[in-house]
Amino acid sequence: MLERERWFQDKLFDTLDKLVKDKRFAGLELDVGTEFHIRRRRADIVVLKKPDNILILVIVTKRKTERAGHWKAEEKFNPYGRFVVGHALSYSALAKDEYGLPVTPLFATASRDALVLFGSVDNPWGFLNKKAIEDGDYEHALEPDAYMRLIHRHYILYEKNPLREEFLEHLLDMVSGLWQGKVLPEDVRKPLGNWLINHLRSFVGLLSYYVMPYATNWLKTRSFLMTWIAWLGSF
Repeated sequence: MLERERWFQDKLFDTLDKLVKDKRFAGLELDVGTEFHIRRRRADIVVLKKPDNILILVIVTKRKTERAGHWKAEEKFNPYGRFVVGHALSYSALAKDEYGLPVTPLFATASRDALVLFGSVDNPWGFLNKKAIEDGDYEHALEPDAYMRLIHRHYILYEKNPLREEFLEHLLDMVSGLWQGKVLPEDVRKPLGNWLINHLRSFVGLLSYYVMPYATNWLKTRSFLMTWIAWLGSF
Protein backbone atom coordinates (compact mmCIF):
# COMPACT_ATOMS: atom_id res chain seq x y z
CA MET A 1 0.00 0.00 0.00
CA LEU A 2 1.38 3.39 -0.98
CA GLU A 3 2.11 5.90 1.81
CA ARG A 4 -0.38 8.39 0.40
CA GLU A 5 -3.09 5.70 0.61
CA ARG A 6 -2.68 5.36 4.40
CA TRP A 7 -2.89 9.04 5.25
CA PHE A 8 -5.68 8.49 7.78
CA GLN A 9 -3.93 5.60 9.52
CA ASP A 10 -0.74 7.62 9.92
CA LYS A 11 -2.58 10.70 11.15
CA LEU A 12 -4.61 8.71 13.67
CA PHE A 13 -1.52 6.92 14.94
CA ASP A 14 0.44 10.17 15.29
CA THR A 15 -2.38 11.83 17.23
CA LEU A 16 -2.87 8.89 19.60
CA ASP A 17 0.87 8.52 20.10
CA LYS A 18 1.14 12.19 21.06
CA LEU A 19 -1.81 11.96 23.46
CA VAL A 20 -0.44 9.02 25.48
CA LYS A 21 2.91 10.67 26.22
CA ASP A 22 3.31 11.30 29.97
CA LYS A 23 -0.40 10.81 30.65
CA ARG A 24 -2.62 8.28 32.36
CA PHE A 25 -6.08 7.24 31.27
CA ALA A 26 -8.34 5.82 33.98
CA GLY A 27 -5.10 5.20 35.89
CA LEU A 28 -3.33 3.35 33.06
CA GLU A 29 -0.16 4.25 31.18
CA LEU A 30 -0.60 3.46 27.51
CA ASP A 31 1.45 2.90 24.39
CA VAL A 32 0.38 2.92 20.74
CA GLY A 33 1.62 0.76 17.88
CA THR A 34 1.03 0.65 14.13
CA GLU A 35 1.33 -2.27 11.72
CA PHE A 36 1.45 -4.37 14.88
CA HIS A 37 2.13 -8.08 14.37
CA ILE A 38 -0.51 -10.49 15.66
CA ARG A 39 0.04 -14.08 14.52
CA ARG A 40 1.60 -13.28 11.14
CA ARG A 41 -0.87 -10.47 10.53
CA ARG A 42 -0.49 -6.74 10.96
CA ALA A 43 -3.09 -4.73 12.81
CA ASP A 44 -3.36 -1.14 11.57
CA ILE A 45 -3.28 0.50 15.04
CA VAL A 46 -3.25 -0.94 18.55
CA VAL A 47 -3.34 0.56 22.03
CA LEU A 48 -1.37 -1.32 24.70
CA LYS A 49 -1.37 -1.20 28.48
CA LYS A 50 1.99 -0.61 30.15
CA PRO A 51 4.15 -2.10 31.54
CA ASP A 52 3.07 -5.57 30.34
CA ASN A 53 2.19 -4.38 26.81
CA ILE A 54 -1.19 -6.10 26.73
CA LEU A 55 -3.45 -5.02 23.89
CA ILE A 56 -6.61 -3.29 25.07
CA LEU A 57 -7.78 -1.82 21.74
CA VAL A 58 -7.41 -2.85 18.09
CA ILE A 59 -8.34 -0.36 15.36
CA VAL A 60 -8.82 -1.27 11.71
CA THR A 61 -8.43 1.70 9.36
CA LYS A 62 -8.48 -0.04 5.98
CA ARG A 63 -10.85 -2.43 4.25
CA LYS A 64 -8.96 -5.26 2.61
CA THR A 65 -10.65 -6.91 -0.36
CA GLU A 66 -9.58 -9.54 -2.87
CA ARG A 67 -10.15 -8.78 -6.53
CA ALA A 68 -8.97 -11.07 -9.32
CA GLY A 69 -6.50 -12.78 -7.04
CA HIS A 70 -4.98 -9.54 -5.73
CA TRP A 71 -5.48 -7.85 -2.37
CA LYS A 72 -6.44 -4.19 -2.21
CA ALA A 73 -6.59 -1.99 0.89
CA GLU A 74 -8.76 1.12 0.98
CA GLU A 75 -9.07 3.82 3.65
CA LYS A 76 -12.42 4.98 2.27
CA PHE A 77 -15.05 2.54 3.53
CA ASN A 78 -18.18 2.29 5.63
CA PRO A 79 -16.98 1.68 9.24
CA TYR A 80 -20.33 0.03 9.97
CA GLY A 81 -19.82 -2.49 7.18
CA ARG A 82 -20.07 -6.20 7.93
CA PHE A 83 -16.73 -7.04 6.30
CA VAL A 84 -14.61 -4.50 8.14
CA VAL A 85 -16.31 -5.18 11.48
CA GLY A 86 -15.50 -8.87 11.00
CA HIS A 87 -11.93 -7.93 10.13
CA ALA A 88 -11.53 -5.93 13.35
CA LEU A 89 -13.02 -8.69 15.52
CA SER A 90 -10.72 -11.22 13.82
CA TYR A 91 -7.59 -9.36 14.91
CA SER A 92 -9.02 -8.89 18.39
CA ALA A 93 -9.79 -12.63 18.65
CA LEU A 94 -6.27 -13.53 17.51
CA ALA A 95 -4.86 -11.15 20.13
CA LYS A 96 -6.97 -12.84 22.83
CA ASP A 97 -5.50 -16.21 21.89
CA GLU A 98 -1.96 -14.87 21.50
CA TYR A 99 -1.86 -13.28 24.95
CA GLY A 100 -4.11 -15.75 26.78
CA LEU A 101 -6.59 -13.02 27.68
CA PRO A 102 -9.96 -13.74 29.32
CA VAL A 103 -11.69 -11.51 26.75
CA THR A 104 -10.71 -9.82 23.50
CA PRO A 105 -9.31 -6.32 23.44
CA LEU A 106 -11.92 -3.74 22.54
CA PHE A 107 -11.98 -3.16 18.80
CA ALA A 108 -12.92 -0.38 16.45
CA THR A 109 -13.31 0.40 12.77
CA ALA A 110 -12.27 3.89 11.74
CA SER A 111 -12.20 6.03 8.62
CA ARG A 112 -11.63 9.75 8.27
CA ASP A 113 -15.42 10.14 8.48
CA ALA A 114 -16.28 8.08 11.57
CA LEU A 115 -15.13 5.62 14.22
CA VAL A 116 -17.27 2.73 15.52
CA LEU A 117 -16.25 1.14 18.83
CA PHE A 118 -17.13 -2.34 20.11
CA GLY A 119 -16.59 -3.78 23.57
CA SER A 120 -14.64 -6.87 24.61
CA VAL A 121 -15.98 -10.29 23.59
CA ASP A 122 -15.52 -13.34 25.80
CA ASN A 123 -16.22 -15.91 23.05
CA PRO A 124 -15.20 -14.31 19.73
CA TRP A 125 -15.09 -17.62 17.85
CA GLY A 126 -18.84 -17.86 18.39
CA PHE A 127 -19.09 -15.04 15.86
CA LEU A 128 -16.23 -15.89 13.50
CA ASN A 129 -15.41 -18.34 10.74
CA LYS A 130 -11.96 -19.60 11.75
CA LYS A 131 -11.20 -21.12 8.33
CA ALA A 132 -11.89 -17.82 6.56
CA ILE A 133 -9.62 -15.97 8.98
CA GLU A 134 -6.83 -18.51 8.55
CA ASP A 135 -7.11 -17.92 4.79
CA GLY A 136 -7.10 -14.13 5.28
CA ASP A 137 -10.60 -13.95 3.80
CA TYR A 138 -11.97 -11.16 6.00
CA GLU A 139 -14.98 -10.59 3.77
CA HIS A 140 -16.32 -13.88 5.15
CA ALA A 141 -14.86 -13.61 8.66
CA LEU A 142 -18.26 -13.26 10.36
CA GLU A 143 -20.64 -16.18 10.47
CA PRO A 144 -23.91 -15.52 8.58
CA ASP A 145 -25.96 -14.62 11.67
CA ALA A 146 -23.14 -13.00 13.64
CA TYR A 147 -23.34 -9.38 12.49
CA MET A 148 -26.59 -8.45 14.23
CA ARG A 149 -25.74 -10.52 17.33
CA LEU A 150 -22.45 -8.64 17.61
CA ILE A 151 -24.13 -5.25 17.29
CA HIS A 152 -26.80 -6.03 19.87
CA ARG A 153 -24.32 -7.34 22.44
CA HIS A 154 -21.11 -5.40 21.92
CA TYR A 155 -21.66 -2.11 20.04
CA ILE A 156 -20.54 0.85 22.18
CA LEU A 157 -20.54 4.06 20.17
CA TYR A 158 -20.21 5.90 16.88
CA GLU A 159 -18.37 9.21 16.49
CA LYS A 160 -17.98 11.42 13.44
CA ASN A 161 -14.70 13.16 12.56
CA PRO A 162 -12.59 10.90 14.82
CA LEU A 163 -9.28 12.72 14.39
CA ARG A 164 -10.32 15.37 16.93
CA GLU A 165 -7.97 15.29 19.92
CA GLU A 166 -10.74 15.87 22.46
CA PHE A 167 -12.62 12.84 21.17
CA LEU A 168 -9.52 10.63 21.08
CA GLU A 169 -8.66 11.57 24.67
CA HIS A 170 -12.20 10.62 25.66
CA LEU A 171 -11.87 7.37 23.69
CA LEU A 172 -8.64 6.39 25.44
CA ASP A 173 -10.12 7.17 28.85
CA MET A 174 -13.27 5.18 28.10
CA VAL A 175 -11.39 2.18 26.69
CA SER A 176 -9.07 2.12 29.71
CA GLY A 177 -12.03 2.28 32.09
CA LEU A 178 -13.92 -0.45 30.24
CA TRP A 179 -10.87 -2.71 30.14
CA GLN A 180 -10.45 -2.48 33.91
CA GLY A 181 -14.14 -2.81 34.67
CA LYS A 182 -14.24 0.69 36.13
CA VAL A 183 -16.78 1.60 33.46
CA LEU A 184 -19.63 -0.72 32.44
CA PRO A 185 -20.59 -1.02 28.75
CA GLU A 186 -24.23 -0.25 29.49
CA ASP A 187 -23.19 3.06 31.08
CA VAL A 188 -21.53 4.37 27.90
CA ARG A 189 -23.30 2.47 25.11
CA LYS A 190 -25.14 4.67 22.63
CA PRO A 191 -28.77 3.68 21.93
CA LEU A 192 -29.11 0.97 19.30
CA GLY A 193 -31.71 3.12 17.59
CA ASN A 194 -28.84 5.33 16.43
CA TRP A 195 -27.17 2.38 14.74
CA LEU A 196 -29.42 2.20 11.68
CA ILE A 197 -29.52 5.98 11.21
CA ASN A 198 -25.74 6.35 11.38
CA HIS A 199 -25.22 3.24 9.25
CA LEU A 200 -27.41 4.73 6.53
CA ARG A 201 -25.66 8.10 6.76
CA SER A 202 -22.29 6.43 6.44
CA PHE A 203 -23.47 4.35 3.49
CA VAL A 204 -24.91 7.39 1.70
CA GLY A 205 -21.69 9.32 2.31
CA LEU A 206 -19.62 6.47 0.92
CA LEU A 207 -21.93 6.11 -2.06
CA SER A 208 -21.65 9.83 -2.78
CA TYR A 209 -17.86 9.61 -2.62
CA TYR A 210 -17.76 7.02 -5.40
CA VAL A 211 -20.79 8.04 -7.46
CA MET A 212 -20.46 11.84 -7.54
CA PRO A 213 -17.34 11.97 -9.77
CA TYR A 214 -19.10 9.79 -12.36
CA ALA A 215 -22.32 11.76 -12.06
CA THR A 216 -20.44 15.03 -12.43
CA ASN A 217 -18.60 13.78 -15.50
CA TRP A 218 -21.87 12.53 -16.98
CA LEU A 219 -23.54 15.90 -16.43
CA LYS A 220 -20.58 17.73 -17.97
CA THR A 221 -20.65 15.40 -20.97
CA ARG A 222 -24.41 15.78 -21.33
CA SER A 223 -24.12 19.56 -21.09
CA PHE A 224 -21.44 19.54 -23.75
CA LEU A 225 -23.53 17.33 -26.03
CA MET A 226 -26.62 19.49 -25.62
CA THR A 227 -24.60 22.62 -26.45
CA TRP A 228 -23.09 20.91 -29.47
CA ILE A 229 -26.49 19.72 -30.69
CA ALA A 230 -27.94 23.21 -30.25
CA TRP A 231 -25.00 24.65 -32.21
CA LEU A 232 -25.58 22.20 -35.05
CA GLY A 233 -29.24 23.12 -35.08
CA SER A 234 -28.36 26.75 -35.73
CA PHE A 235 -27.23 25.95 -39.27
